[in-house]
Amino acid sequence: MTRGKLPALPLTVSERIHSILKKQSAKSSVSVVLNRRIKIILDGISGKSKYASAKELGVEWNTVDKWRKRWEEHIERLMVMEKQGISKSDKPVKDHEILKEIVRILSNKPGQSNPGYISLAQKEQIVALACEDPERHGIPMTNWTHQMRALVAMSKGIVDKISPRHVGNILKKRLTAA
Repeated sequence: MTRGKLPALPLTVSERIHSILKKQSAKSSVSVVLNRRIKIILDGISGKSKYASAKELGVEWNTVDKWRKRWEEHIERLMVMEKQGISKSDKPVKDHEILKEIVRILSNKPGQSNPGYISLAQKEQIVALACEDPERHGIPMTNWTHQMRALVAMSKGIVDKISPRHVGNILKKRLTAA
């Protein structure tokens, strides 16, 4: 363990919320994105490190960090909802109502686009960029790196945001398809 860094504490939830998460994760009808986010939370509940969770799920560490932080921001309100019912009524809250709130917590915020979506036209522009000389774009390098391609793609307005890894995946898929 590195000096000054403590291991992350497990996420806390009630047994009922934990059970709802596990049931939802086991369903085949759950979207891949939601299922991944639920697994990130379940890994946090079990005490798995963010790094280990990211590696196992094939996502970036900051993705795990983002969704665990989002969960921590909302868990108290979710547990109050579980105990008090909806709108502080006398009716106990049902599992599907808790699940609806969990899905809301683990969804992109309103107005937030899907950062993982890149159109075919954008992919083609990234491939075309890779075929050009870096010096043509003011980069004093003879060979591109994925990081430089990502930075140039964003600076040229091809995409709003893209990771070097995603650039590499786009190029790899293009090469294997050719």
